[in-house]
Amino acid sequence: MGMTTLCYIEKDNKYLMLHRIKKEHDINKDKWIGVGGHFEHGESPEDCMFREVMEETGLTPLSYRFCGIVTFLSDMGTEKEAWEYMCLYHIEEFKGEIKECDEGVLEWVDKEKILDLDLWEGDRLFLRYMQERRSFFSLKLVYEEGNLVQAVVDGKDLEFFDILDENGNKTGKIKERSLVHEDGDIHGTVHIWIRRKTEKGYDLLLQKRSKEKDSFPGCYDISSAGHISAGDEPLETALRELEEELGIKAEPEQLKKVCMHEGSMNGNFYGREFKNHEISTVYMYEETVDITKLKLQKEEVEEVMWMDQEELIQKAYEIAVERYAAVGVDTEQVLKTMQDFHLSLHCWQADDVAGFEVQAGSLTGGIQATGNYPGKARNIDELRADILKAASYIPGKHRLNLHEIYGDFGGTFVDRDQVEVKHFESWMQWAAENGIKLDFNSTSFSHPKSGNLSLAHPDQGIRDFWVEHTKRCRAIAEEMGRRQGDPCIMNLWVHDGSKDITVNRMKYRVLFKDSLDRIFATEYKHMKNCLESKVFGIGLESYTVGSNEFCMGYSVQHQKLITIDTGHFHPTESAADKVSSMLLFVPELMLHVSRPVRWDSDHVTIMDDPTLELFQEIVRCDALDRVHIGLDYFDASINRIGAYVIGTRAAQKCMLRALLEPLAKLREYEATGQGFQRLALLEEAKALPWNAVWDMFCLKNNVPVGEEFIAEIEKYEANVTSKRG
Repeated sequence: MGMTTLCYIEKDNKYLMLHRIKKEHDINKDKWIGVGGHFEHGESPEDCMFREVMEETGLTPLSYRFCGIVTFLSDMGTEKEAWEYMCLYHIEEFKGEIKECDEGVLEWVDKEKILDLDLWEGDRLFLRYMQERRSFFSLKLVYEEGNLVQAVVDGKDLEFFDILDENGNKTGKIKERSLVHEDGDIHGTVHIWIRRKTEKGYDLLLQKRSKEKDSFPGCYDISSAGHISAGDEPLETALRELEEELGIKAEPEQLKKVCMHEGSMNGNFYGREFKNHEISTVYMYEETVDITKLKLQKEEVEEVMWMDQEELIQKAYEIAVERYAAVGVDTEQVLKTMQDFHLSLHCWQADDVAGFEVQAGSLTGGIQATGNYPGKARNIDELRADILKAASYIPGKHRLNLHEIYGDFGGTFVDRDQVEVKHFESWMQWAAENGIKLDFNSTSFSHPKSGNLSLAHPDQGIRDFWVEHTKRCRAIAEEMGRRQGDPCIMNLWVHDGSKDITVNRMKYRVLFKDSLDRIFATEYKHMKNCLESKVFGIGLESYTVGSNEFCMGYSVQHQKLITIDTGHFHPTESAADKVSSMLLFVPELMLHVSRPVRWDSDHVTIMDDPTLELFQEIVRCDALDRVHIGLDYFDASINRIGAYVIGTRAAQKCMLRALLEPLAKLREYEATGQGFQRLALLEEAKALPWNAVWDMFCLKNNVPVGEEFIAEIEKYEANVTSKRG
């Protein structure tokens, strides 16, 4: 056991810090600490403090404060260093001149910059207590392999959290709660919403946070919430928080996990910066709760109240209106724009791109639907029911994008060069009845004549077959557009390419161009033509006839729409960056929004950076009236209706966030060369309450707010899709 002193000398709002870089074998090597050392025989704490300060600095203390006792336990250093009592002093007045120290380099450091130094983690705790002029304290610090693993102040254990990586996995490091919120480390929390059914919908139980809380004191909050302590798991934490805060003894099966949520914010509470970055496991509790019988933990909860969910959404939206108005954004105008924003949903998500051809074979052309989740649509009626079910959870009115293989063929064989408008008559009637407008695609894959080439095939007969097919598809699209009084957007994509090296790149592209010239020879008024490129296809990795350069060149020359599929480019390319360039040379764009993972794997669209950047670029180009947006993914590994809803709502959220960007102010900063201000506002805009505007958009459209659609889709699965076999 050792006895030491540690002294922090202050002058002009600076501390005299010792950078321990001179001794080779020093437990504090390279660290920044105060000055001090071990007691000598017969010394009192003050004797030791005076001597060590004089020896290390040449200064004599005149006014000082004995702040506290710090107990160190460590598995490092000598036996004396493994267990140590340290007397902490704050010296406010002194005399003398500073001399060179043989322990390290002395330097005056601004108090505000102390935390930027390489300090022991525990030092940050007692430095804060010292700066706050806390009454005399006893602090115990336990280190293992140089990491702080336990802290006890005045007999009370301080809370430690597991530090997580960006994917929510434990890193193996733990840190004390206040230090986590100083540094903004990612950590885990639980949110438990208590909900009751009412005639109007639902009420949510809110708790009013205690005035003693370290963040948002006195504010209304989630029914119950808490941090996940180091070593604990989310469910056990949720059960404990419910009982501790509200006195509710729940069973594990009564807590339904609804989602994971990542949130971050920076604030200032009690004069200290507060950085919060948490990944929350969200639970729902719907058992009967009598709030008059709850046992509230007064240290955490001041009171509770039921609030109508609609009222809660309205109040949150009112706050969002004010926040956005402060940066020049009109949220009401944004909601009006969102109401006129229509996505084109892809019919092939519900049945794994199978279609309804009698002669249908396995997928080809580099297309793969991975997974075998039960319940896919088996016929046209099931597909339509699934689409309508998905649409009921998506705010706004949207279009439907059909592939030719989804015709209503009535159980008869119709080859693709024989398809007619009549095979889509029932689709047009169904769409009109449900207020849905249609878009269309020719289908060159999954056919005996597909092979590796279709419109670029050197065999005249095969090429003529696909030219005729595509001409007929254009005629069908024209009729769809005429019937619905709005142009049908028809996309043309072919898989044509080569698995290995070809010596005939030009030949196939000449043939492809000739086919396109023949296909587009007939002009139509009620449909728009799109041409889509691709980097490569599975099984056709070495060469793609319809490359980006080919499709861009053809579209510019003939003023066709270019389709940008977010999965059809090299992973290092930005689809967003292509928008402004292409809009300069073609009349309009078509976007197919997907989520590529390493290649065109068509994962469910999410609100990730590439998708958000794509929608931001559309808004920044003022091109909402020149860009058509469809979805194009097919995930058979999860509930297909859920995949529809997740991807569509994610795309809508990206558009909403793009519309909520304070663009006028950002452009003002850029025009005046205020780069710092522009970047600062871009970052702060990420934390503005866009989610409150999204909730209001959902409420106005009478669709589920938040994660409520999960339970509804689960019910549809239990009652409908799971029985399909």
